[in-house]
Amino acid sequence: PCRDALSFGMLGCDLHCSYCQNWVTSQALRDEAASAPVHDVTAMEIVNLALRHKAPVVVSTYNEPLITAEWAVQVFEKARAAELTCGFVSNGNATPEVLAYLKPFVSLYKVDLKGFTDKGYRKLGCTLSNVLDSIQRLKAMGFWVELVTLVIPRFNDSDEELGNIAKFIASVSCDIPWHVTAFHPDYHMRDRDGTATETLLRAYDLGKAAGLAGAFVVAHSTVTDYLLQAARNYIFSTASPPAVEHALLTSLDLIRGEVGHQRRERLRALQARLRAGITAMLDRHPALSWKLADSQSPIQ
Repeated sequence: PCRDALSFGMLGCDLHCSYCQNWVTSQALRDEAASAPVHDVTAMEIVNLALRHKAPVVVSTYNEPLITAEWAVQVFEKARAAELTCGFVSNGNATPEVLAYLKPFVSLYKVDLKGFTDKGYRKLGCTLSNVLDSIQRLKAMGFWVELVTLVIPRFNDSDEELGNIAKFIASVSCDIPWHVTAFHPDYHMRDRDGTATETLLRAYDLGKAAGLAGAFVVAHSTVTDYLLQAARNYIFSTASPPAVEHALLTSLDLIRGEVGHQRRERLRALQARLRAGITAMLDRHPALSWKLADSQSPIQ
């Protein structure tokens, strides 16, 4: 948590999501409009880039890494030799054989759980059951697993569907982090607005109600939204002190860059709420040696 990662990607995907936000690379093999420039790079150059920027993690993402697994492993072999941690960000439409192939090299595996209906998944190009099987298998094999759901209006944003996702995750492990992120109109899906903050917070509440220890709301476009997310995530959780400190400092940095006098009073109140919540958490866990620094509000 809170560590830098060097991400690299290639071209292509086995799915064809109409809302894909990485479509210029993922759809490059089937859509002539997807024309991301290609840069030739060796596996060792990627590893050296991570080392130069002191990034302890190297991740294959952007396109679907399962279809370019052999190339990713060439990078990961050299990354592991340099004592870097390796990860995948994937749609999870995997086979047992490819997961066994990746296991010696990949420690972290983040799956996009795109919904919870087979009808919805078939529109994208695969079946729900195969993705759910992969998530269960990843956890059983000892990968560090995280899940992300892009919450899309009129596609997967109902209480029933989000609640079923949360319950499924809890049935595998309540310790699996679930990230719920905001959709913006993109690619072929431009007929609806972006995801409302209230919808993301509703998903967060459903995750907590299902018993998930880590439910995170991310991808907000305003400082106010970010602070709401931070307060919900960290005031009512048992996040480690370094993670709390990172969230607080990030919030304060964002506040410093916020413009518009009409928001400042609300931002001050949210900042105070966040700090009070962290202090209360520390009071509940007196064994923690980390202390919240006392400082004045950066908002003038």
